[in-house]
Amino acid sequence: MLLAYAAANVIELVPVTPGGLGLVEASLAGLLVLAGVHGGDALLATLAYRLASYWLPLGAGPPAYLLYRHRYGRWHTRPGTGHAAQR
Repeated sequence: MLLAYAAANVIELVPVTPGGLGLVEASLAGLLVLAGVHGGDALLATLAYRLASYWLPLGAGPPAYLLYRHRYGRWHTRPGTGHAAQR
């Protein structure tokens, strides 16, 4: 089973879809079934793994961005220079 998760992580690196979305789920579930895990259990394990490794960190992005903007403010361009300057 460890080999199935390692193979899914390698497949995640293939730049076909963002974060290997869809490819990782299909390959991980299929590899777990080939390893002898029951189909329903393989699907549940795959969905739990992707929830923890993909969707939960994705949901942390917008609050982190808003916290960053609140703390550091916006960047502005200095007139005539084209360089960014902080307020």
